[in-house]
Amino acid sequence: MIIQLKKWLSVFLVFSPLLVFAQSPSLFPNFQSETLNINVFIPLPGKTEEVKLQPLLIKPSSPAPWSTIVLPSNCAGSDDKMWHFWVPELIKNNIAVVLLDSFKPRGFDSVCINALSRITIGSRLQDVHQVLDFLRADGRFQTGKIALGGHSAGAATAFQSSFAEVQKHLDRQPNNGYDAFVGAAATCEFSFKTPKLQGPLLLISGEKDDWTLAAPCEAEINRLKNASQDAAFISISGAYHTFSTTGVVWQPKLMKVPVNIPQMYLKKLSYETQKTIAELANGEELNINEVVKKYGGFLGSKLFGAHTGGEYDKAPQVVISTVDFLKKYGW
Repeated sequence: MIIQLKKWLSVFLVFSPLLVFAQSPSLFPNFQSETLNINVFIPLPGKTEEVKLQPLLIKPSSPAPWSTIVLPSNCAGSDDKMWHFWVPELIKNNIAVVLLDSFKPRGFDSVCINALSRITIGSRLQDVHQVLDFLRADGRFQTGKIALGGHSAGAATAFQSSFAEVQKHLDRQPNNGYDAFVGAAATCEFSFKTPKLQGPLLLISGEKDDWTLAAPCEAEINRLKNASQDAAFISISGAYHTFSTTGVVWQPKLMKVPVNIPQMYLKKLSYETQKTIAELANGEELNINEVVKKYGGFLGSKLFGAHTGGEYDKAPQVVISTVDFLKKYGW
């Protein structure tokens, strides 16, 4: 059970347990696409890890330069089902889409089943920011109009990236992040203490999502709005984690963030999972393992059980909200 508790750190980036297929241009055969080749460098202690990412660019029919959104995957990697709802509508609105799978280049397909410790919060944040640098150096992508979004694990990455403070943690220059952010079914219990955004933020949660809870996201949006930040929250009525109201199933062994866990602010962002330090709202500082031991409950009793699956019947609402949000800011 102790091993299971340690695996609980996977809950902080979230997930939809789906089958995984290799990412390729055939993923969206009805659209013009291109595989990008981007070398990302992760500053591990004592060495630098080079990862060769191959995001898939889906191109609009309109001429470049394009307004763009980068969508890092949920835990299923290239089989992120939400991509298939987002891409057609975004392309129809002349917004280029970059689909990013951080897992396959590292030698695994998915992190849905107790495997998210394979890639740290810091590594995913480095991935998306170095992809941003690559896009900004390519004249086909409109400067000032590159957004970051995603579902579940991808949403958590977008949410965390929205904070201006993250640039300091990644040793980047201030004001060097994305221009807007969308998170659908994000895990919001991990954020940054300074309530200042890099750009406008939209979070969308399912009202009944008991895997990645809506309440912490709404609370974070309220904290940001109280600090005069451009932030918005949308609750999808009756929807669970996959934005489904039908076909959902109860999974008793599914690990999740416990209810009533306090908000945690990333104090030290390490590329070694167990060395990431969080400051709790009460000022207490704990590393990931200590958080697990303190809030996991007896034998991990608070860690398990949530609804998943479903028919994505509310996903079109997420897509419409995403496009409306981006259009509002000139995409």
